[in-house]
Amino acid sequence: MSIDRVSFWAKNQIVYATPTSPPHQLNSIAKMIRRDLKHFHQQRRNFVPHVTLARKTRRRIQTDIAPIEWQVRGLYLIRSTLTDQGAVYETLVRSNQSA
Repeated sequence: MSIDRVSFWAKNQIVYATPTSPPHQLNSIAKMIRRDLKHFHQQRRNFVPHVTLARKTRRRIQTDIAPIEWQVRGLYLIRSTLTDQGAVYETLVRSNQSA
């Protein structure tokens, strides 16, 4: 996956890095998960594969960057819980693939 863009989510005040053209496999997996979990509450926004760079920032940034090649070797379902001390991440499911 080639990460080549830095953007900002104003609502959550998050700066993140993302690919401008996500691999179609990731979008297919996201659609499959949403379909299989259709009976649960779901967010209506589009799936955006990303790496969170900063939280609680007002820095409105949106720019292309030199591509960073990220080797995807597995999929993880992560629970993110925001606390007064910052975000706490918990791996719920891991599916490794051989490289």
